[in-house]
Amino acid sequence: MTIDLWSGNRTTSRQTYERDVLFAILTATREEFGIWKIVETTKDYTEIEESNIFDEFKHDLTVTVAGNVKFENREKIVIHKPIMKGLLGFRVLIINEEDQTTFSEASNARNLKNLRHGIPLTWADAELFRSNGFSVVEEGDFDGLFDDLKSRKFDYTAFGANEVNDVFQERAAKTSGLKIEDNIIIYYPFPLLFYINPNNKLLAERVKRGLEIISENGTLNLIFEKHYSEILSSINFTSRVVFELENPKLPTELKDFKSDLLPLYNGH
Repeated sequence: MTIDLWSGNRTTSRQTYERDVLFAILTATREEFGIWKIVETTKDYTEIEESNIFDEFKHDLTVTVAGNVKFENREKIVIHKPIMKGLLGFRVLIINEEDQTTFSEASNARNLKNLRHGIPLTWADAELFRSNGFSVVEEGDFDGLFDDLKSRKFDYTAFGANEVNDVFQERAAKTSGLKIEDNIIIYYPFPLLFYINPNNKLLAERVKRGLEIISENGTLNLIFEKHYSEILSSINFTSRVVFELENPKLPTELKDFKSDLLPLYNGH
């Protein structure tokens, strides 16, 4: 079985994690479904191209957020079992260094709503923030994001706690005067799921079964700890103030989803 994985439009750290989870799934199901080979495409696609990854580009599967609007009107098979404990929904801010006091004094989400959140065009969370009453500046692309922050087209940008260090080191640090904000996490339910080509029902069955196995035997937890325990410690994950938002795009199957990382915080 050759499996064509599309993993573009995301950070290297996410690509590595998702690949490790898929490898574990395939390993756990080898006896039942046979040997495999993964062919990975990391090319970044435009919004329209991404929505066509199955019918035009013939990829077999990808990982994306639950309820991703790019796939709303596309045929797909969705495995409604989160693979990263909802960590992508814990958003850590990147700001201008001189603005730290402003963010330290933000005592609730209302304070943040008065500040402008910069999000590149086509990213899935722009509409989510707007629906929660945030001021969103949605323009440009990932490459120009931090120059725009430095020039104050907006006041902050935000990334999943799983990837904010990598984003900062690989991209933001090239623009002087920026920093990872010290105190805040914005949380909303934002689980990552496998989306599978609708013509590959056997693969969907295999991924679903493999996820059940590695969840039950602890392998998925071990992969998570391997990738993220040090990262979360380095950003003082559990000592931050958490502002919770709603996610109106969650599918019915996950309408009650909340990350099991939330109980790590006092008051939850």
